[in-house]
Amino acid sequence: MRSRFNFLSIKILFIFLALVCFVVLIASAQSNDKLNQSAKDSDAVTTTPNKNDKNDKNDEPKLNQKSKQLEDWTEYIIKKSDRQFDFKSIPAGTNSEHRFILTNPFQDELHISGVSSSCACTSAFILDGKDTLQTYDKTAIVARLRSVDNTFGQKNATITIRIDKPSVAEIQLNTHANIRSDILFSPSALRFDAVDSGVEKSRTLTVNYTGRNAAWRIVDVKSANPHIAAQVTSTQVFPNQIIVTIKVTLKSEMPDGEFTDRLALISNDAEIRRELPVLVSGRVGVTISVAPETVFFGYLKSGEASPMKSVLLKGSQPFKIKKLICDNPAVKAVIELNQDLPAKQIHILPLRYDNPKTGEGKPVDGKMEATVKIETDLNNLTPTFKVLMELSDKK
Repeated sequence: MRSRFNFLSIKILFIFLALVCFVVLIASAQSNDKLNQSAKDSDAVTTTPNKNDKNDKNDEPKLNQKSKQLEDWTEYIIKKSDRQFDFKSIPAGTNSEHRFILTNPFQDELHISGVSSSCACTSAFILDGKDTLQTYDKTAIVARLRSVDNTFGQKNATITIRIDKPSVAEIQLNTHANIRSDILFSPSALRFDAVDSGVEKSRTLTVNYTGRNAAWRIVDVKSANPHIAAQVTSTQVFPNQIIVTIKVTLKSEMPDGEFTDRLALISNDAEIRRELPVLVSGRVGVTISVAPETVFFGYLKSGEASPMKSVLLKGSQPFKIKKLICDNPAVKAVIELNQDLPAKQIHILPLRYDNPKTGEGKPVDGKMEATVKIETDLNNLTPTFKVLMELSDKK
């Protein structure tokens, strides 16, 4: 009897020890999983592409060749909150467009390999075909809504941007519109061409309503640009038609340059159909545009010259470049500025930054920014742009 009892006790002891071992193994496995996850999280943080993370206090865009290792690095190119646009109610026969701005904040070159749209009602293309961006450079994806006959109602489009540098990725943009068959604009958009500086100019927009609401009216006109004013000047009511005339004025204070804006005509329709956008664009004065707006010379060591970078200057009339002025003498034009050459409407100006050697009296370590002014003979215009570089005294 005693031996049977001892055998049973030993058996229970073995079972208890087995259970203890099993619990210990499970606890160890869970601990390893947590350690592995912690290591992964640590790796994800350390691969954030910023060579000066410890000084990154404002969550600025990251610059590093490891940008492709970011979990969602496209957020730095265009924020998710900027990937939607609502055209509102678009009258039949009216075209409208919106520009989605893309920025390359990385050290690596960014290349857009393609752009496509899911709906035939909306075309999408890269502005001026500028598909390659250097550091800090920008471009725009233009979404152009085409309202054509027999195409009415709600129209949604998904625009896909394909990127193959610095890594393969896709960005999706979304547009929405309600195309109405009961409203026509004449003209479909307003264009102010070649307006002299300081001169006020007006144009007339006619809105033709053929809907069933005899009480339909334009109750307000809103402008996001303080230099563009608009007001309803007349409303004519006929049995099956309402014609509204709107005067749009470009004020004399409008700054020189190209502009593209929208007016919002507010009707007494239901909320979803109330706002009717009108595209207003034009050019004021004699202008010279600069691209890119910011030139990044790269990461330079003491005494090292930067790669050559080019700036495109485009005038509304032919002009000559008289002088390059910069608050940092290390920024220089690569070519000689010869005023004996004939005036041109487009100039390509090559630049270089010669980083001075340590001890020559100029800071050679850290981030440096400078402003460049270009003196021209076109109405004494001086277009400006920024130059940036990362400097180091380490050889």
